[in-house]
Amino acid sequence: MKLSFKPTSTLAAVRLMSPALRGEGGAVAGAIVCTVFLALLELARPWPIKLALDALLNADATGRERTLLEAALVVVAIAVSAGFVQLGRAALAARTGRKITARVRARVFEHILRLPFATQRTLHSGDLLTRVTGDVSMVRDLLFTTWVGALERVLVLAGTAVVLFVIHPLFALLVLAPLVPFVLVLRLASIKMRRLVRRQREGESTNAIHASESFRQLRLVKTLGAEAVLAKFFRRGTRNAERVGAKAAMAAARMGLSAELLTGAGLALLLWVGGGAVLDSGMDASILVVLVSYARSIYKPLRGLSKEGTRMAKATACAERIQELLLLDAPAEDAGPDIPPGRHTLVLQDAAHLHDGQRGLQSLSAELRPDELTVVVGGNGAGKSTLAALLLRLLPLHSGSMRCAGEEAASWSLRSWRARCAYVPQEIHLFGMTVRENLLLARSDADEAALWRALDIAQAQSLVERLPQGLDTMLSEAGASLSGGEARRLMLARAALRDAALIVLDEPLAGIDPVARPAVIAAVRSLARGRCVIVITHEAIAELNADQQLTLDEGRLVHCERRAGRATS
Repeated sequence: MKLSFKPTSTLAAVRLMSPALRGEGGAVAGAIVCTVFLALLELARPWPIKLALDALLNADATGRERTLLEAALVVVAIAVSAGFVQLGRAALAARTGRKITARVRARVFEHILRLPFATQRTLHSGDLLTRVTGDVSMVRDLLFTTWVGALERVLVLAGTAVVLFVIHPLFALLVLAPLVPFVLVLRLASIKMRRLVRRQREGESTNAIHASESFRQLRLVKTLGAEAVLAKFFRRGTRNAERVGAKAAMAAARMGLSAELLTGAGLALLLWVGGGAVLDSGMDASILVVLVSYARSIYKPLRGLSKEGTRMAKATACAERIQELLLLDAPAEDAGPDIPPGRHTLVLQDAAHLHDGQRGLQSLSAELRPDELTVVVGGNGAGKSTLAALLLRLLPLHSGSMRCAGEEAASWSLRSWRARCAYVPQEIHLFGMTVRENLLLARSDADEAALWRALDIAQAQSLVERLPQGLDTMLSEAGASLSGGEARRLMLARAALRDAALIVLDEPLAGIDPVARPAVIAAVRSLARGRCVIVITHEAIAELNADQQLTLDEGRLVHCERRAGRATS
């Protein structure tokens, strides 16, 4: 799925991300106070220079040295004050920036996890990682760092304009003349910058997707000897992204060049006209120096605004990419009542879900009873995975019904439904955490005794006892430090710890060697005590001694057989 989003304004992006600033009112207020104080100090900088010039140009030397000393002390006081205020603001920005980054990243990560499964499976993990890591870091600038710097420059611009009009309105107009074309250039350049940055980030996301797929399939890459081919593909994508990045850098450089040319022209005009006024009309030369100082005070933030504009454009482009994720609807997991306690039969009547109008599951009717083990058999494309997803409410029904406790399954809250379900996928899904942490994913409040009971049910107690640190042994990524049978039994233990009423096992014997097979089969049978257990498999497994077997073909139920011998086809 390729996410698409209409470009938004910077303010709109800030509003969407603003929850990350909650509770940081003190830091924001402190940053604003520091910024206002820095702007006032900047406005005060030219006056000690005027004081010193007046003393030097004054024919009367009385008190000249004292005046020069006072001017020097004021310069030092302004510099020291500005330095400490900048230090305080930087400390606030660093602390608040880290908090904002952590909050936005956590919010985006949690939102992705809460998205419907049908949406999640259309997204690319490499692209999601790029958005959660790199894009979020840029949003920090948008929410705090950049706007604080921009506020200071705007305050200096506004304050300087007021002072200039008080001193000399004509010269104020001369100094402010470059502002109009500069604002136009900044606006046009920012729009182009955002477009280029989006293209660059999308190219980087494509590279991240390719890298993620390659790293996930290293065994296949090595076996095929495909390193050179994949590296060539990655280099091509990197070059394309870098070309767009170079265009963005050139756009930023042109923005800076425009600022230099416009401010240089304005300063030259002021010197020409102001110098003529000093020569022709006897205007005080120290006033011209003050005017030039204030002009530089305006032009310096102008050049700074061009840099801030570049950063703002980049941050806004990244914020747009995060918005694309946050605006995807996540289901309300608490909508509806909780499933009543007790054991309930799950009744499917003409249940159907078609992925593209053809493939999937069609008109399946069956009863899944508590304390029974049901095996669902079928080849590729038979509809087994779709059935599992429907039972776990990962996918919605397109037609038919699925009833539990006398009501439609969809009427019960998703949170309570998931709390009563457990799932063991065909692939090994363990995390690079300790054994204890992997198990606690199923039930975070489980105590030590519950962990060992779950391990005993899954025939994995002796396995964990043999590990160097027992439950606290750190597993490698995806459980690669365990054999297939060992990893499978830990996954079954995690399902047992869930204490769920419905457990779905997808190919639990896949990749299991003959030695480990009896232990895994015993674990599956043990799980079925008191629960409704569904085993998804390509071929019937006689050792499981299933209570019910459903045979699917091309999305339809073609045979249903119970252990008592009653059959329906």
